Amino acid sequence: MNNRRDILLISHAGHSIGNGHVSRCFALAEAFTSLGTPLPLRWIVNSEAHAILRGKGVQKNSLTVVEKTFWDGADTVLSTVSQLHPDICIVDSYDASQAFLT
Repeated sequence: MNNRRDILLISHAGHSIGNGHVSRCFALAEAFTSLGTPLPLRWIVNSEAHAILRGKGVQKNSLTVVEKTFWDGADTVLSTVSQLHPDICIVDSYDASQAFLT
């Protein structure tokens, strides 16, 4: 039985929104990793969040950068989610609309 779970975290950071969203997602990623089972963690973030995560040691190949993640870039994000087909998708943003989440 395969218990592997692919996890996708979608968030952003920046001067006007702060770093709390991406920091929470990073804490969740650390918690998943601490479970002892290697979990494929993928990220969709904006460039500011990308810089923060790279600074924390997140591998570049696990990061997809989409500017304006929840606005003009939402179609790109949703297309990427569809391609990755994760088992778990975590979204952390006040800007994620109901339409985005469904």
